[in-house]
Amino acid sequence: MEPLKTKEKLKEEFSESRKNKGKIKRFSEMGIDVDRDTLKKYRENQYHCYLNDHFYGSGNLSHIHELFRDYVVHHDMYGHEMCEFRITRQ
Repeated sequence: MEPLKTKEKLKEEFSESRKNKGKIKRFSEMGIDVDRDTLKKYRENQYHCYLNDHFYGSGNLSHIHELFRDYVVHHDMYGHEMCEFRITRQ
């Protein structure tokens, strides 16, 4: 059995994860060679989803569909009577 983590260790791990959050590597930094047409197609297929005027998530159309289904169908809108989704192309 793994020993329990101390409060300090948990704080340290949380701090590290916050530092790395949102850091996106370029394709070239990841060693991926991408031509302009492929990159343009990738960007054209990316969407942003806003729920009640707050950013809710982003990704391809199937991911946006999953976000919608998760909120509305699986979680029954978390008990709210109304919600407003707005989808924009990135």
